[in-house]
Parts: sequence; structure tokens; C-alpha cells
Amino acid sequence: MATDFSIVSYNLHGFGSGLGMLPSLCKLHTVIAVQEHWLSDDGLTKLSDFDTNCRSYEVSAMTGALSTGYLTGRPYGGVGLTWHKSLGNRVSILGSDSSKRCIAIKVNISDSLAVVIVNVYLPCFSSSAEYTAELGSCLGYIYTLYNHYCGCEFVICGDMNFPCDNNNAGFVQANKTLTSLSIICCDDLIVGDKSTYINDSLGHRSSLDHFFVSRKIKRDLVSLQILHSGANLSDHLPVVAKFKWSVTRLECGNGKNNNSFRLRWDKCNLSDYYSVVYDTLNQIVIPSCCFGASGYDSVSEIYTNINMYYQNIVNILLIHYCLLSSRLFRASLTLLLKTTGQMSLTVLRKSQSSGIKYGKVLAVLKVFYLKLKLRLN
Repeated sequence: MATDFSIVSYNLHGFGSGLGMLPSLCKLHTVIAVQEHWLSDDGLTKLSDFDTNCRSYEVSAMTGALSTGYLTGRPYGGVGLTWHKSLGNRVSILGSDSSKRCIAIKVNISDSLAVVIVNVYLPCFSSSAEYTAELGSCLGYIYTLYNHYCGCEFVICGDMNFPCDNNNAGFVQANKTLTSLSIICCDDLIVGDKSTYINDSLGHRSSLDHFFVSRKIKRDLVSLQILHSGANLSDHLPVVAKFKWSVTRLECGNGKNNNSFRLRWDKCNLSDYYSVVYDTLNQIVIPSCCFGASGYDSVSEIYTNINMYYQNIVNILLIHYCLLSSRLFRASLTLLLKTTGQMSLTVLRKSQSSGIKYGKVLAVLKVFYLKLKLRLN
């Protein structure tokens, strides 16, 4: 089935605020570029889970903050790209910049046209040197992509946090770089009010969300529209770019996502889990470096001991989950029988039903966990 190609840029102002519109946007449009989803790494799958016919690539802006301590204040940032899975291998993920403000994919529209779509959430405008440097870093990522994929056309969209006005230093800086790459602004195609950010309580309206495209493909851009909907709870309005490209979608399966893997604690016997984990964790020897640094030759030795201690704890938590979650236990048996042949299915099932939680079953599950981890990575 051939369909027109359309891209939506939408600042969610938090995943919950944008969730009301996302399902309909995914059904009507080819690619959805979202900004400010506010999700941490463990919640990123939400951007594809609400529709099993979608695939997505997303990054969290809070990875660094959460890795060094607790998050204080509200969550922030994050960008993602979602597309219909029927596009199949037409889509290639190109990665993100170091600041997690820009991500990119490449879509092979036809044998003669490949398009790099870059989704950006640029820093809030200020007159500081830090803003200039941060914006320059995002533009440097785009410049690098352009040099690496010089045979492709470019679509850059997202919340750019500046109006396309020559009196705005942020726009001047970005426009200078993009124009040198033959990538131009498309705001002139919007009919009527160009405001995409509306905050009624503060009385603010501004045009912050934009599309920039390669000069060569601007003639393919049929329309650029701002969507108004009662289902939108964000303070930004989605912007839709429709191109006159005809894309043949591949046939989809039954809509089930058979490749997903997730720990389901509601499928685990929590009472037994707490009891077994308590007993097993008490058998772990706490390294002496947790009580003081004396007796160690180097800091790296202390780090190694602490990392091993931490990994032992994590392994025990996951191994016992595998043992006590019946659904995952059966999946582990299937994989083990295919890869190890160490025990028969009957013996392992009897081991589980009889309450055996240690010994050979635990050893086999540890092998399974390590192999599963390798497959997931």
C-alpha cells in the first residue's frame, strides 16, 4: 500500500501530557518527532508500547543526573522518533549527540532518495556564552551528519526555542550554519498564526517549533500545518509537514511485539521472592572497603570490590526472579534446552514445583541469565 509521507514535530511537555494525541498522530502520519518526553531510561519503551505497530528510537536527557544521584525537581528533556513498523528496513537509526538534544534516523524513500530526519530540542535562548556553546554543539552534530551522509537530503525539525527572526541571536547562529549546508527554514509555508507555544496562564505565545529542509526537497513539501486539538494537553502545538513522496509500506504481522522483554513483578510470587532473596543476600560477604579504605593498595582495587559486591546483589535479585516467575521460568527452560542440554524439561519443572531454590536449578538459571544478558545486549 502506497501512502503519502508526513512528519509531525510535537513537544509533549511530559509523556502524560502528550499521550492523548500520540495514538492518532501515529495512525495518520509516517514519522513522529517528539521532544520533552521527560522519561528516564527505564521508561523509554512507553513511546512505542502504546501502539504495537510502531517502532521508536528515543534518548533520555536525565541519564547523567540519575547516575550521579537522586533527581531533584521535575523531570526534563528527552527526544524520540517513532515510525510505523511497516517501513521495515527502510529506516536506519543514526544515533544521538552527546547532550541528548538531537537524534537522527535515515529513511530510504526510494532508490533515488534517502532522507536524514533530525529531531532537535535546542536549549532555551539566552544571551550567555553557555547558550552559544550548547547551541553550537547541537549544530556541530548536524554538521557532522551532513558530512557523513552527504548523498542524503535533510529534514530538521523540533522545538528550537527561538522564533525564526533575524533579531534573535539563536536563529541567526543556527540559520548561518544550516544555510551553509543548503538547509532552509520552511515557516513561510504556514498559513495564518505561526504560534506553536501557547501558555494562556502567562499570556505567552511564540513560534518555537520549526521545520528546516534541504533546499532541493522544499519543492516536495506540500504543506506545513499547525494542529489544534482538544486532546492536546501540552503547551506546544504539533506541526505537520506533508511531502508528496509516495512510500510503499511493507505488510505488517499481527501487531504483536514478540521481541520485547520486561521483568513483570506482578507475575512473581513476591512472598517467596522476599524470603529467598533475604536468605541469599545474607550469604554475600560485604567487602571490608565498605567500612574503610585501609588495607588496599589502590583506589581502583576498592572500586573493583564494590562493583563485584553490587553485581552479586543484582545477580541474586534477577536469578531468583527468573526462578519464581512461572512465565519467565518456562521461557528460560526453552532457551536452556536449546543451548545447553544440561537438564530435561521434566526434571526442571519438578524442581520448581517441589520448591527447590538452590543447587543445580540455581546454577542452570545463572547460566540462562548470563546468556539472556548477552542476547539482549
